[in-house]
Amino acid sequence: MDATLDSLLTGLLATGRQIATILGPLAAAAAALHLVQSQLTGRLLSRVGWGGVWLTGWLGVPVHELSHAAACVLFGHKIKRMRLFAPDRATGRLGDVEHSFDPKSLWQQLGRFFIGIAPLVGGALVLWALSAVLGPPDVRFEPLAAGAGPGDAVAAAIRQGAALLRGLADPAVLGRWTTWAFLYLCLCVGAHMAPSSTDLKGGALGLALALAALLLLNLVVALCGGRLDALESLALAAVAPLLVLLLLALILGVGFLLVVVLLTAPLPERAL
Repeated sequence: MDATLDSLLTGLLATGRQIATILGPLAAAAAALHLVQSQLTGRLLSRVGWGGVWLTGWLGVPVHELSHAAACVLFGHKIKRMRLFAPDRATGRLGDVEHSFDPKSLWQQLGRFFIGIAPLVGGALVLWALSAVLGPPDVRFEPLAAGAGPGDAVAAAIRQGAALLRGLADPAVLGRWTTWAFLYLCLCVGAHMAPSSTDLKGGALGLALALAALLLLNLVVALCGGRLDALESLALAAVAPLLVLLLLALILGVGFLLVVVLLTAPLPERAL
């Protein structure tokens, strides 16, 4: 009985640690990205007008909506309508994916959460592809070493992000048109990859199911005498490069927001 209780406690503690150290940094990065995205969109709309959304929206919004659509397919939701880029002054929406699901299906209920956050993953994949094709040639996203911990993941994200920025600061790299294309396309994607409040609405049950599944997995592994640190290392291996890409999007977003604020300062506010 004592061994069983110890395993249950180990599983509970592991779940809490994983939420804090793995999901926590991702949530913080996503929240910061959402804040920058909201400020940037609001500034463009108030000083430039609806035409300003085309500056980044022509690419970023379709990537955002296609990410939702891909997650809908993965979790068995029925897509009723998809508008990849259709700015609507009345609602403020730039695009949408309307979908339906079976409320009795746990899989489809779980999918509501992942469909909501899908633009983070979809946008990160596009940023990774842009980095591979157009980014600085000496910068590569290296996997974490076996047995790495949460601190190693954060350190790797900061180290690889700094290496990417150093590569972009190289005068030889800045002299290439591909570098500027890379920065602009990354900005377009990064400016729209954060989930909106509408995206996350209704996903609370899906999040609860995801956390319950994580807890159950940890409990089963602990009761069977398995190594929970192996599961955490696997999760961290996926989180580290995602954090790097979110950091890239955040840095570009903040930089572009400052530029937009300075350039639009002389312009009067528009009535929306």
